[in-house]
Amino acid sequence: IRKVIIHNNNINGSRYGLEIDSSSNVTISSNNVHSVGNAVYMTNSFNNTITDNVLESNVYGSGLYISASPDGSVSEDVKETIIDSNIIKTNGTGVGIYLLYAGKDVVLRNNTILQDIFTDETGNIYTPSASINILYPPESPIIEDMNITSYPSAIPLAVYSATSEGYDLDIRGIFEINGLPLKYYYAPGQKINIDDGSWGYLMVMGAESVTIKDLKASRGIDIRSVGSAIISNVTFENLSNGIVMLQNIGRAEIKDNKITIENRSATYGLYVSGNVSEIEGNDILILGSQSYGIIIISPNIQLYNNNVNMLGHSSYGVYTLVSQSELIISNASISYNNITINEGMPDYLENTTFSQFLDYVSGGIIVYPYIENSPVEISNNIVSNLGQLTYGIGFQYLHNAIIKNNKITASGKKSMALGV
Repeated sequence: IRKVIIHNNNINGSRYGLEIDSSSNVTISSNNVHSVGNAVYMTNSFNNTITDNVLESNVYGSGLYISASPDGSVSEDVKETIIDSNIIKTNGTGVGIYLLYAGKDVVLRNNTILQDIFTDETGNIYTPSASINILYPPESPIIEDMNITSYPSAIPLAVYSATSEGYDLDIRGIFEINGLPLKYYYAPGQKINIDDGSWGYLMVMGAESVTIKDLKASRGIDIRSVGSAIISNVTFENLSNGIVMLQNIGRAEIKDNKITIENRSATYGLYVSGNVSEIEGNDILILGSQSYGIIIISPNIQLYNNNVNMLGHSSYGVYTLVSQSELIISNASISYNNITINEGMPDYLENTTFSQFLDYVSGGIIVYPYIENSPVEISNNIVSNLGQLTYGIGFQYLHNAIIKNNKITASGKKSMALGV
């Protein structure tokens, strides 16, 4: 399609409201576009303009989805696709703006994202996952003046890149989340010290070190590809995810923090990936199902004196999950933690088969190290599993483990104190 103007229409779709493929010089302006899935779905298209529209996605999908070539290649004559002054709404699990392989040829300017929950006829509540997703950018899209008003469950900005340079985002002007600013640091070789907790979301990429202490924050932290990180005595409330640390190639010390996450399913308080992970004295409360208090991917784990309380089915207190292509556990000590799972399998599944139950298993401490002769000690923990089909402590592939002096209570139906 070439040189087409789509103007001042009311469009209601199911999977897509508008689908644009392999097109250029298309102008989409002043439309109201609604869809159960993606309101506008654009692939392999360049030199287009999307302006002054209301784009609304209900239940799942995205308000605006743009996918370019996987290798990021475009022809010499490609100009910018301008996304300007749109109101983008999602109700449910959808993403406001989803960019896949999109680079500097995409310009987001003066857009507003509004996100809320969706409740179906049976009372199930679907909460937003993210406001903006940027996946594998060949270089940064341009983001200028962005305003996000979102249900607390949504991650404001999620970036996934195969290289550290992919996190060097071109953010200009004002970027606010629920009235608070996004703080984004791309800081190779720098030492970053954060002393102010008034952020809408905090992201630190590629720094030599990050230190965050003695703060109160209403949104979470995303730290990636840093040498070392110290996070201590920070209170996080009303979050989507608590502290996210992916691709942390050095040492992580996370101590004496308080993390509260409410009304959010499929979430986690701490997600820590690093060569050495010291997690001590944290207080984590999650009110939501299918969630994790602490996820650790690290060869050296020291997990002490944490209090983890999970109020939702199909949830885990501490989960060490390591695939064969990732880091392997060479030393782990999990001691003096207090972990409570207050709800297991939903009651309405009580009469289904055991194999169906497995999708709803909950657990206090789960260890999957994937290596022989891994020295793993699990000692002096208090694990209380009060729901149906829950493990107190579960593990696989252990060949050199000490499990001692733990107090495990598995009082729910079909529950197990120790699972191997």
